[in-house]
Amino acid sequence: MPLPDASKKSPRVYKNLKTTDLEDVTFSNMESTGDPISIEMLNEDEMRRLVLVQLARLSVKAEWNGLLTSSSGGGNTGTIVPPFALMQTSGTRVRPGELGVTGRTNQTIATLSEDEPLGFPFVAPHSGNINQVLLRVATAAASQAILVGIYDTDSDNKPTELLGSGEIDVTATGERGTGSFSAVVTEGNAYYIFFVLKAAGNNPVVYFYTDGGMGYNQNGITGAAGNSLRMEGGTSYTLPDPARGDGNYEVRYQKAMLCEYTYA
Repeated sequence: MPLPDASKKSPRVYKNLKTTDLEDVTFSNMESTGDPISIEMLNEDEMRRLVLVQLARLSVKAEWNGLLTSSSGGGNTGTIVPPFALMQTSGTRVRPGELGVTGRTNQTIATLSEDEPLGFPFVAPHSGNINQVLLRVATAAASQAILVGIYDTDSDNKPTELLGSGEIDVTATGERGTGSFSAVVTEGNAYYIFFVLKAAGNNPVVYFYTDGGMGYNQNGITGAAGNSLRMEGGTSYTLPDPARGDGNYEVRYQKAMLCEYTYA
């Protein structure tokens, strides 16, 4: 059945794509088909066909390039992060807590004493293998370490499987990093990073962000909103794999860890 009030003849859209199955149509095909079509009343029918094919393509591919994302400017209402490719390859680290619309910068020191993981989501600025995670210790804790893990996400941006984990020795102050770590991430995809003490006992004082938020608040309108998630209900002093499911997270804490990571 043709589009309402439209000509049955499609001089470009259907002509170009008629021999291609929806699952095989790429965003590049859509670009090359639509690029010469000027925005004017004369081309209204072809523009409607172009949108129809694009939506049908997305319904079978779940690939949102050109609809929810863009390869050029516009649409970003938060902090703009320079592409990783612009950075010098030597010495450049990523601060996941300062990426994108969150853009945290203000810092403080506080005691890490929670026995359940604290963390936050971030979007990877570059594809590759994360091979080290680092944090900053203000006051050391004898015989103690902090576990760190990076989690993948599902289509609803909920944390799922643990991609990689390691531990950071906090028996000394200053910059401290994982001895061994590996988590492969893809540019533009969402991930979660969580931290938790390895064991009960001595508690280190580390650097946290004091700004940013999760978009939710459990401290009342006059209270400070939490800027990190606490994953509840699992075994104490561990990073569960997979992550805990719905209804097991709270945002009462201003304990988004100041951290950095490097790519292999």
